[in-house]
Amino acid sequence: MTKLISTAEFHRNAQAGQRPRGPVFRIGLEPVEDVDGKPHTKRFCFSDESVDRMGDTISVNGWDLSDFTKNPVALWAHDSSAPPIGRASNVGVVGRRLMGDIEFADAATYEFADTVYRLVDGRFIRAVSVGFLPVRYKFVENDPTRGFGVDFLEQILLEISVCPVPANPNALGEARAKGIDTRPVSRWAGRALDSGRGSIVSRDYLSRLRADAQEPPRVRAHTSGHTALPARAETTADRLARAEARAARLEGDEGAVRAHQWQPPPSPPPAEQLAADHYRRHAAATAWLAWW
Repeated sequence: MTKLISTAEFHRNAQAGQRPRGPVFRIGLEPVEDVDGKPHTKRFCFSDESVDRMGDTISVNGWDLSDFTKNPVALWAHDSSAPPIGRASNVGVVGRRLMGDIEFADAATYEFADTVYRLVDGRFIRAVSVGFLPVRYKFVENDPTRGFGVDFLEQILLEISVCPVPANPNALGEARAKGIDTRPVSRWAGRALDSGRGSIVSRDYLSRLRADAQEPPRVRAHTSGHTALPARAETTADRLARAEARAARLEGDEGAVRAHQWQPPPSPPPAEQLAADHYRRHAAATAWLAWW
């Protein structure tokens, strides 16, 4: 698996006087578009010429796509040790952006790829990253707003990857509420952690992703018994009602336990009460004998 470095690491190497080596990745967050007439396919902006948070730009006219088009696969989190989640097509420059379609594998072919597609389709994930090899670049001068920025002038496209970061912390919970099974994402994060292989995702983020994605989807069965409909999102009133019901069950359980617990015998009655009871029984017996 080829190790990609971030643009931040590229900067650190350059500042230390070392010539940066190896491919670089850069993540973009442009809106994802539907592709008419193509199921399981989305259109992405892979890269543009905007200045990113590191002060870098990538020239859209500097892209060399020849190597990529020979095997235009789409990866997940630049994990080339796992099967690709889809294939790219229609990759090219449109205006000032590098655009392309990704056709995701369906559930019958690759369950994990279908999960990623559903997360993208539901707008829970929209990040895409380019992995590229810088060929010609220059450092920015006389522009204090860009710091130690880099203008990448020519670069070879190596990889296209859908990425789980950055993401809304509540995205996976919202996806489960709509019936999306996120457990394949949890299993992928677990494998990445166990193998220790290189990833653009930190181990801390992988741990959170594995924990957050391992719950099953919250769905309710349709009355026909064939279709699962998304469950209504849980509200504060729902949680309060559930807590009250649980408290009532616990109270009922405690009452049942008390009913079966050993209880001490009642205290004996005082002597005066015993004498009175004996007199009543004697009088009743005398009256019965007299009548007889």
